[in-house]
Formats: sequence, structure tokens, C-alpha cells
Amino acid sequence: MKTAPVALLYQALPPPLIDGLRKDAKPGGYSDGGADIAFALRSAGLNVVTPAPAPDPSKALDWVFPDTVEGIRSAGAAGASVLWANTVLFEGHPLETAMVDFDIVGQLPAAMQAFDDKFETNHLLAKLACR
Repeated sequence: MKTAPVALLYQALPPPLIDGLRKDAKPGGYSDGGADIAFALRSAGLNVVTPAPAPDPSKALDWVFPDTVEGIRSAGAAGASVLWANTVLFEGHPLETAMVDFDIVGQLPAAMQAFDDKFETNHLLAKLACR
């Protein structure tokens, strides 16, 4: 099966301060989950682009690219046309500018920031439902 080449991104960028608060970054930045997704996609026959030419299934970073400007460029240079954003997104994330060059699997960075606070989002949804 011929598929568009996909690269997985993990969280290498520190989360930003939003309203004076910063979310704790997960150790490894979801690289383990991204590696699992990449391995599963490749096992299913999809064209997965990796930073390592022969990725070791026991090394997460062999399977995923950092979500930095350089990491995204590197994924493109390796042949990816699709980026799977297995990372924390926020307004101003480098993925925003990459969206003109790549198809994206994931959420829009600005939407993630706007709706990340579950309490506020539930409050907004309840308010809208009462209209």
C-alpha cells in the first residue's frame, strides 16, 4: 500500500506560560507513545519516516522527531509530507507555520490552547447548551 510519508513529533519544546501557569512536561515528551504509534503504523504497511535509518524498536527516539523548528525541518528533509503531532500544542507552536508545507494529524495549536483548560471548556459548553 502506497501512503503519504508520515513522521511522528514528540514534545521537545518546554510548555509555555499560559495565564501565569506552566504545565509540567512529561518526561520524554511523549516520545514513547509516538514511537509506539510509528511502529504500529509501519507494521500496518504505512510509509513512516524516522530519524534513524533502521529504527530500533527499543529506542523511542529512533522513531520520532522533536516538535522544534529544526525537528520539523528534519522530518521534511527525510521525506515526510504528513506530521503526526503527538505533542503538547499551543499558540505560536512551530507546527503553525509548518501547516502550509505538511498535512497534519492532530489539533490546531491555537484551538488546543483555547480549549485545554477542561473546567473552562466545560463551563463554556454548558453556557452554550443553555441558549
